[in-house]
Amino acid sequence: MSEQLEPIEWSESYSFGLPDIDSEHKSLFAAIERLRPANTEDLGGDIEVNIAIDFLFNYIKEHFDAEEALFIQTDYPLVEKHKRAHEYYKKAVATLKEKVLVNRKEAVDDFIPIAVKWLSHHILEEDRGYVSYCKEKGVGLKSRSALD
Repeated sequence: MSEQLEPIEWSESYSFGLPDIDSEHKSLFAAIERLRPANTEDLGGDIEVNIAIDFLFNYIKEHFDAEEALFIQTDYPLVEKHKRAHEYYKKAVATLKEKVLVNRKEAVDDFIPIAVKWLSHHILEEDRGYVSYCKEKGVGLKSRSALD
């Protein structure tokens, strides 16, 4: 089983200074953190964890779909690499949902540090790259509604 982690918190080091993107990334951290209290023995366990996992899965799908639409709009050259990273994370959450059926507490405890590490790296490295590219192109970063 994994070591206990400090609460997952947003840091300004993740900020791009773009309110829509920063808000979505903050929500991704909050969605992961939401798993921790849901995974205690006294909260109804399975139902609470499944609600938190469903929320996380739906939120990452929505967030990744918006990013990928922006990639197409801007002809982002690293689109395939970035999409593979998204697929990896979606599969990790889907796998979590399966593992929860066998051993909820262990599955969630093992997932949280992996998820935080992946999300931190993804924002600081991969997302920073596409945001810089889009800023250079002057495309699509003021509001997600521009993608509709």
